Amino acid sequence: MYKYFLALGSNLGNKIDNIDVAIKKLKDANCEILKIAPFYKTKPLVPFKRKDCFYDFFYNTAIEIETKNSPFELLKIAQQIEIDIGRPKNHGHWTSRVIDIDILYCAKNNKSIIVDSNELTIPHKELFNRAFVLDPLSQISPNLVIQDKNILTESKKNAEHQAAKMMIVNVNNNSFSEDGILDKNKIDKKIEYLTKNRVAFIDIGAESTNPRSNPISWQEEIDRLKQVDIFTIIDKYKTNGVKFSIDTYHPETADFAINNGFDIINDVNGFKDKRMWQIIKKYPNVEAVIMHSLQPNGKKTNVISKDEDVLEILNNWVKDMEKQVLDEKIDKNRIIIDYGIGFGKTAEQDLFIVKNFNKIDNCNFRVLIGHSRKSFLNLICKLNENNRDKVTKQISEILIKNGVDILRLHSFL
Repeated sequence: MYKYFLALGSNLGNKIDNIDVAIKKLKDANCEILKIAPFYKTKPLVPFKRKDCFYDFFYNTAIEIETKNSPFELLKIAQQIEIDIGRPKNHGHWTSRVIDIDILYCAKNNKSIIVDSNELTIPHKELFNRAFVLDPLSQISPNLVIQDKNILTESKKNAEHQAAKMMIVNVNNNSFSEDGILDKNKIDKKIEYLTKNRVAFIDIGAESTNPRSNPISWQEEIDRLKQVDIFTIIDKYKTNGVKFSIDTYHPETADFAINNGFDIINDVNGFKDKRMWQIIKKYPNVEAVIMHSLQPNGKKTNVISKDEDVLEILNNWVKDMEKQVLDEKIDKNRIIIDYGIGFGKTAEQDLFIVKNFNKIDNCNFRVLIGHSRKSFLNLICKLNENNRDKVTKQISEILIKNGVDILRLHSFL
């Protein structure tokens, strides 16, 4: 069997539907779809001095597939799918397209396949020049190495790098950001909107980490999720390129959620409960966000001393996490690390981390930053309901420039 990574893009017609149809047709052509990356909205690639092409933006994604088809057989399949969806057979090189399917990389028996012909080049010769290829690819295989280059590292270095978005859905009435929802219809509409726009991750939590709120049991947490019919809603809106994350530090809730349609465990307790490791071993396709925090359940009851080097502490934490992941024999591609902005740090430390997080050795884990509407932003300007998302957006732009992989947000910026 051959394993491939493909890039798919569209900037004509119903772009998202075009990509969905292409993925289905690949599946119908006996290609097993292993992973689908988030969909990225990207600017068109315009050749030098050509201002007459690519008027509209693209949606781009990447997929990992397995098939018996050789590279040239897969090329013919991809070209036929492009034609079937509406791309002219003799299209120009710098033109808009209904669908574009590129073979990026191929391996067989864990060995890279090299193809160099007029018809096909593998690895794709423009792979490392295009953020719209590197970014989605880095979300499904961050530790993939092609021609001695790590995909995650290369994606961060690209000037056009984008971060994937994790959008927050709070199923409670005491969220610190005052955006909690307990109305089933409102939750349904919000998730419908987010999936329609192909947000990469939707993070759903029933317990607030507001310092003024009280912890709840795992039974109450699951009951809250059931009361708003969250599992039916998730099943209703499952779609390509979107993953649902359960925000919990309770292993019982995590196990129940994964068994009922969730894709990711987001644990503010940093997997301190060893049962969490057993859960991600139990579900081999599940990913995990592991956050740095000092206290159980992420409460801010004590913080790192002002005299300590917060970057050194986080560096050591990441190295310890890497060792634990390897000891547990878990694929690093499944793990996302979160430096825990607002958890166990002073406001000044939070701001310092935001400005300098790219100096921390991420050990080739994807990095998530959750800075949205956090109190440390008051160091920049006094937050209120009208400006908190504007300030969050400004910080997001700095984070993206410095190579963050995922941003956890309240507002669809």
